[in-house]
Amino acid sequence: MIIDREKQEQIRMSNKLVEAKYKLELQEQKIYLYAISRINPDDEDFNSIKFKLSEYAEKSNSDIKQLYRDIDLITDNLMMCFLRVNQGSKKWKKYKLISSCEYNHGEITLKFNKDMKPLLLDMKEKY
Repeated sequence: MIIDREKQEQIRMSNKLVEAKYKLELQEQKIYLYAISRINPDDEDFNSIKFKLSEYAEKSNSDIKQLYRDIDLITDNLMMCFLRVNQGSKKWKKYKLISSCEYNHGEITLKFNKDMKPLLLDMKEKY
């Protein structure tokens, strides 16, 4: 993903999430990571992540026409995605990635599954 040099988005997540197993196509993964970069690290709970597709396309160097064509399928796949996170020797836990998604005139609103809170919030204490 191309990063705006003036305002670098940081992606904060637990190491367990970095090592998690999941299956997403490239554009789906880029949107997932872009949404994570938009999480306020000071939040105590998940707020909705809202962004314009045109803004995302510019920052990720994506074809906006293709993105508009594919956004329904992309968001379907994000809604169906689950992560498998290792919990130690022969133990794992699965998380559903997104709890809701809305599309409105070129704007996407995503909400992460609340169960993923320990993997995406309160990172200051862990690092």
